[in-house]
Amino acid sequence: MSKVQFGISDVTVFERTENNLGADSSITYSNPMAVPGAVSISLDPQGDQNIFYADNIKYWVGNTNQGYEGDLEIAMLPDDFKKKYLGYVTAANGNLVETDIVGKSFGMVFKFKTDTEDRYAVLYNCTVARPTEEHNTVEESADPDTITLTITVAGESVAYIGSGDINATTVQAFKAEVRPSDSNYATVKTALALPTFDE
Repeated sequence: MSKVQFGISDVTVFERTENNLGADSSITYSNPMAVPGAVSISLDPQGDQNIFYADNIKYWVGNTNQGYEGDLEIAMLPDDFKKKYLGYVTAANGNLVETDIVGKSFGMVFKFKTDTEDRYAVLYNCTVARPTEEHNTVEESADPDTITLTITVAGESVAYIGSGDINATTVQAFKAEVRPSDSNYATVKTALALPTFDE
């Protein structure tokens, strides 16, 4: 059993597409793109906790899960990422120009380590805001500057056929953890799919 976790590497993003097929629609993830140079990621849970007091106690507690918001720190963003997910366009002279075009949403996978194994985290239906950049003068040593992206994880609605105490036909999937024993461990960086439930 793993006891601690640390590190981030192998960030890969997948283009999210909503497919409208008549009365039905589906979500697919495709075109994996590596985003090298990950420094850190911090994700804060979004949602509220409502507490109702009665009989001098916390009589009922309700929690809402609205995904995550946080920061992804990267050494440098690939140009293709800027064009697809941040709305940059290429000018006639070759310049990359930031515009008001809304970038695409995406799924994201990254690797992290535990004391016993490597695992992957999967984030569904992500968007990023314009990045925060720093450019500092070079002193005695050249310390690289980084880029920080604010990332929002909205999640995906997926069919749920469950048992036990959960009474639901759909659930909102925000994040998955892929372990070496899982059937998609070897392919999660090249083929991202929504989770399915059969029990």
